[in-house]
Amino acid sequence: MGKQIWFGIPTRNMQWVPAPLAGAESSNVGYVDSMLFENGGAAVERSTGFHKEYSFEFSSPLAGAEGLNVFNKFASGFYGSGLIHFADPYTFATNMLPAHWATPALLGEGWPNFYFNETAVAPTFVDTVANVYGQPSQTMQQIVTGGTSTPANKNYASTIVALPEGYTLRFGWSGTVSGTGRVYYRTINADGTFGTPVAVTGLAADAATRFNVSVASTPAVAVQFYLGSSGAGVGQVNVTSMMAQLHKTGSTFTTTGSHVPGEGHTGLMFADEARVETYVFIDPPRKALSTTLVEVGGWMA
Repeated sequence: MGKQIWFGIPTRNMQWVPAPLAGAESSNVGYVDSMLFENGGAAVERSTGFHKEYSFEFSSPLAGAEGLNVFNKFASGFYGSGLIHFADPYTFATNMLPAHWATPALLGEGWPNFYFNETAVAPTFVDTVANVYGQPSQTMQQIVTGGTSTPANKNYASTIVALPEGYTLRFGWSGTVSGTGRVYYRTINADGTFGTPVAVTGLAADAATRFNVSVASTPAVAVQFYLGSSGAGVGQVNVTSMMAQLHKTGSTFTTTGSHVPGEGHTGLMFADEARVETYVFIDPPRKALSTTLVEVGGWMA
């Protein structure tokens, strides 16, 4: 069996699919507009935020092309509606969270907020306590509304990390809470149901520990993270950073170290039909597929 990646719609169908020829090539794409002045000067307008775009390319003899049609099935809605998530092996040991979840201070630089409530106020930011662990320079402070222990039904109000079979997800966040404020996770199970929300204790930004939660696969196929509250009344969540990694179940790993910026994605959509082409007039006949996945989950409801 060739190399594979864990891929799919978490509440619908997650499965192993063929890995692209040279991995999933990713690009950070933001807004850039430059102009030249008559006197020779220049100006650049650009976004500080960006989304990810992944390019998948496949080519193999017909005899070894089993499974390529799965991408067309996802793109066509065969497995139902919902945003795509996949576990990128190149980020397993770094930080699988999206950039603005891993470093919430980015919300102050124009990145989209990830807490939603009808009465929610915008986050504020304070300087992070002095440390030697590469923490973001600022800490986000978010007021949360009572009675929201499950996330709002908005794509941008939570983030999901795909959890492949045979792996364990390690998670930790640095910061504090007050009142009813909490940072939660809940599993997404193979049958599409959600596990019970679990509140995660924050870690000190000026201490070495980065991880204090482990979530094993089976029945979980993915894990959802979000901000919420434990009961009635207003609370506050102060987040300096978050980290998530995947490790083979049973392997040893380090719980301490410096913060690593996020390299993951929010939900993805196909930018094309993911059509498989068959080339029969070459020897041996081959199948090929080229498709692009665009990150949209952090910006759409």
